[in-house]
Amino acid sequence: MALIKNEQSERRLGLFFVLLMFAVQFFAVFIPPEQSLASNSGDTIPGGVYSRGQILKLYDSNNQDLQALTNYLGITRSDLLGLSERPSKSCEDKQTTVSF
Repeated sequence: MALIKNEQSERRLGLFFVLLMFAVQFFAVFIPPEQSLASNSGDTIPGGVYSRGQILKLYDSNNQDLQALTNYLGITRSDLLGLSERPSKSCEDKQTTVSF
């Protein structure tokens, strides 16, 4: 008789762990992760830019950081107008190269 009670308690414990596993899977699969904000307060353009139009809009709004950067690099508004629509960025040998 003791063997049967022991088996019943083991089955209940196993069922508890199976239900616990389902609960963990529910939270892991059905609740989407929160989007991380990979930005820094020191970013020149918070959130970045994704098109030529955004760069020109920031440049025309007298964004001090962007203007200082473009002046330092010798980039004019006409240079920005000549950009392709979708800029890309690549890093090589500790130098950042922005290609358009």
